[in-house]
Amino acid sequence: MPFTPSHVAAVIPLISTARVRKVLDPWALGIGSMVPDLPMFLPYLDAYSRWHSPLGVVTNDVLATAVLLALFALVFRDPLTALLPAPVAARVAALPGPAWRAPHTIALGAAAGAATHVLWDSFTHDWGAEFWGWSWMSASVFGWVPGYRLMQYACSALGLAAVAWWVTRALRSPGTIPAPVPPRLAMPEKLRRAVLACTAAGACCTAAVWPLVDPPNPAFGWAHVVTRTGVGLIVGFCVVLTTYTLLWHLTRSVRALRP
Repeated sequence: MPFTPSHVAAVIPLISTARVRKVLDPWALGIGSMVPDLPMFLPYLDAYSRWHSPLGVVTNDVLATAVLLALFALVFRDPLTALLPAPVAARVAALPGPAWRAPHTIALGAAAGAATHVLWDSFTHDWGAEFWGWSWMSASVFGWVPGYRLMQYACSALGLAAVAWWVTRALRSPGTIPAPVPPRLAMPEKLRRAVLACTAAGACCTAAVWPLVDPPNPAFGWAHVVTRTGVGLIVGFCVVLTTYTLLWHLTRSVRALRP
């Protein structure tokens, strides 16, 4: 917490500035802003605290962002774009990819994105009160929830709303010229909706059972159940969409082999 995708809201001002985009790759900024939470979804990685440390920001987080960015660009981008409505898919497909020829912008973007994540977390986690010296962050609000925890939930909602607003606004911008959907991204409407429905159902089911798979710490009470449920939601999305992506590539490969 805040909810991992909500962290993208912190880099929106950077992504939206042309001069900044020349120095900080926007794709790396977006992924980097979420990557410090990776140990929550892959428990075999280094300690969560390392990924949220100054050293982790410039080591673990930068390396993981580069790997995830390569996977996204080479494996996931086209299949996921194909799930969007045709007009939106055409615009997204036209966006330039990561600046692989300027790797320093990817490294800097990854580090900057991860730094915003850690900074944001310092206001919404229990260790933030000691870090900033603000006792009110640990004080109970309404007698049942600490101030930092309330900020977690508020930031999660506001961050998601900001990201949704920004994406919608960008895709509807008058300056964005509509283009036809590339043939490789064409998908029957019924199939597209079926995949989206399965993704939503799978994510909800995983969210419901994840606290049983990875039990929450009783010391943190109901708040940790909420966190584990959020983790399960993201895990469910990733598992279903990864399965779909593999099938998408397999189908294209089979078609390509046909005489």
